[in-house]
Amino acid sequence: MKNKSGKIISALVLCVALAASTVTAYAATPYDTSEEKSDAVGAFIDEDSEYYLTADGVVDMLSEEELETIGDDEVILGGVNLPIFKMNNGASSDSEVITVSAVGQIWCQSYATYSSSDGLSVYVKLYVPLGYANPKFTSMSGTVTVATYSKSKIKSFSVTANSTSTIDATIDTGLVDSAGAKGNVSVTGIATGNNIQDGAGAFETSYSITIPDE
Repeated sequence: MKNKSGKIISALVLCVALAASTVTAYAATPYDTSEEKSDAVGAFIDEDSEYYLTADGVVDMLSEEELETIGDDEVILGGVNLPIFKMNNGASSDSEVITVSAVGQIWCQSYATYSSSDGLSVYVKLYVPLGYANPKFTSMSGTVTVATYSKSKIKSFSVTANSTSTIDATIDTGLVDSAGAKGNVSVTGIATGNNIQDGAGAFETSYSITIPDE
């Protein structure tokens, strides 16, 4: 029991350090459309990726109940839906990526919405596809960074759960910019669960957004 607790604590410390370094490096530079910028963000998903979701793709993926949580004045911008191991491009070792102890791989779903009055919000959800082992999530925490050419916002989030198969959070960043402004959303975090290998693991992803003309 002592050894297992030590492994969990070590994994969390390592994941926090990784998350902090990734977000700090990303937040220090405003949005850049160059290929170098995309490569610099560890898990950047562009519009050509099979894991990228257009606004219509987000709508098709969400249930009626989930769609009802989106305000009438909010515009869906797009997002991602992908297994966490696909996010790992060498920035972190396999042991740090979240894996269910039994069978299956945890997926991350994230999308952004925009309201001219409240700004940009980011939704983050971890889950496993139907038929796979329950991760038994107990917590999820991390940082959302949104950046356009002239503006940036960083928001932390933290939620708990009682051994659930999914865990999610909506982060209101408050970023407001002019119509047509292009930018990036970056999500970096850690999740814990009773059925996650070593008790905890990291996840990160980044995708592009464009401020709509409402």
